[in-house]
Amino acid sequence: TTGSRGGRQQGMLSSTFERLLLAHLHAYLPHRQYEVARAQESRASLFLTRLFHEFLIEQRPQSSVSLVLQCFSDVRLQPAALHSCRLVLLHIIANPCLRQGCEETAEQLMFAARGRNARITRELSMLGPAVLQMLCELLRKLQSQKEVGLETISSMTRLWLILLQPWKAPRLYQWYLSLRSPEPKLEAPAPATRSAPTRPVDVALLGLEPEMAGEPPVPQALHWRHQFLKVPKDFVEEEALGALSATTRLAAAAGLTAAAVQVAASSAQAAQLVPGDGDAISWRNYVAGFQGAYFLLESILSTPLHAELCLELARSCAGWDRGPGLLANVGLTAASSARSSWGNAPAPTAQQLLRQRNAIQALKVLAQVLLCFSDTQLLQVLHSCPPQDIGVWLLEYGVVLEHPMLPIFEDSLRPQLLMAVSVTWAALLAAAPVVELQPLLAAVSRQLQHSPHWAGHFPALEETSKHKPFAETVLKEIGQARPSEPAASAAAAPAAAFAAAVPQQLEFRGPEWQRPVRGGELEQLLCIAYWLANAIDRMLGRCPVMTPCGPVPQTEWPRVLGNWKFTLFLTIALLLAVLW
Repeated sequence: TTGSRGGRQQGMLSSTFERLLLAHLHAYLPHRQYEVARAQESRASLFLTRLFHEFLIEQRPQSSVSLVLQCFSDVRLQPAALHSCRLVLLHIIANPCLRQGCEETAEQLMFAARGRNARITRELSMLGPAVLQMLCELLRKLQSQKEVGLETISSMTRLWLILLQPWKAPRLYQWYLSLRSPEPKLEAPAPATRSAPTRPVDVALLGLEPEMAGEPPVPQALHWRHQFLKVPKDFVEEEALGALSATTRLAAAAGLTAAAVQVAASSAQAAQLVPGDGDAISWRNYVAGFQGAYFLLESILSTPLHAELCLELARSCAGWDRGPGLLANVGLTAASSARSSWGNAPAPTAQQLLRQRNAIQALKVLAQVLLCFSDTQLLQVLHSCPPQDIGVWLLEYGVVLEHPMLPIFEDSLRPQLLMAVSVTWAALLAAAPVVELQPLLAAVSRQLQHSPHWAGHFPALEETSKHKPFAETVLKEIGQARPSEPAASAAAAPAAAFAAAVPQQLEFRGPEWQRPVRGGELEQLLCIAYWLANAIDRMLGRCPVMTPCGPVPQTEWPRVLGNWKFTLFLTIALLLAVLW
């Protein structure tokens, strides 16, 4: 909870709770160079790990009332719950004993030569696969829930990225601790305006910022021995810094200002990302063991809000005005009805989106996703793994390969995934004038051009003349058309192949009890109908149906009693029939 003592709101962020959580993690799950034996592990550590597993990640409902309510609104989608999961997972992955047991370092021999296999910590073996299952469940629910905002999806994506990149975890964790100290001391009040950082910006951590109220912090490099992003001083408008926003000033400290995108991108070609504690090659055992987590790439990019955000910006990059065909995209979103993923409000234009803080943060997270998956070493490891294998540590937990996990490679990159990445990159090119995105976009562009799997598919950031033709080509391949032109016909081979692989409108499949609350339904009546369905199943000897939310009754017709209009009409009709 957060807010004043008199008006706290459940589920919102709280810096006090985060510091308390980090203090408990430091006390009961301390970082060690080597993992202690199971017999020597304290009971408090076991209890805290299982507490996180049961009440923060799994959250299996204990009663029928909580079960039916969770089918409609999952509390794990609240900002505080997602950020707490991220802090716990980051603390566990940043533990040095994980690197000692899983990474292949230059100082150590290969694991096979040493006569032992790679292993992960007990905490990660319990919470890592559980976090992946939670993300899969939430991604399925996001296909039908319209009240979820961009902030929630961005927080989910950050949690997923931390699971994918253990080599960034130690540096990222130290940055989080500098913002949320677990030490028992008073927290200094946040300054009204943030001053420009005195050290270069750590571009590799952009998009992984902690959830905070107000202006988001900017990661700063802790060491000076690496080469960072720099441009000549001629392009830094020092006189105009006073008139710029705090976000622009922070981005200008990285060497980028509101100068031309081509000049900024060209000057960024020699910049290098700060290396992490290892890379995908040295962490190949981890990547192979959690390969199913990397299979969520296409589903993350294709969530309804991400798809509509990227599609609107891609149309802006192509120079197309919004038309009636905006929501008629093929396979990228479920929102092809009159009501879009923005709710009942009209979808904002590209210019409006680039002025909204949540949209810019979402684009920064999407750029961090492309930065992760444009890593040549990571793609090399993923390509060498069996395409249908989700990883030994996920199999041990009981995770199976099912939607929304989709393999990245077949013989080469899957066409649907390539199309989703193309739409995302077209949207990021449209947002290139945003100053705080430019350092990250320059790094993504450089990796895309040098990766053998992605090279030749996307224009570079500095090739501004190719941005518009690229966006037009991508929009036509997914069935989009200019407002003055008719919709793309099925004669186009790429669009037809894409439409055949992915349905034009996602349909709900599953028990009726998993549907969200619809118009005219009351939660109290739904609870009564749920109890009635349970009673009918018990009388008939039916077993419940297992779903990601837990067991639900097989009898579904009592759901109609959740509509207060129908229930009121039925009650009046029965009273008239009996008392007439």
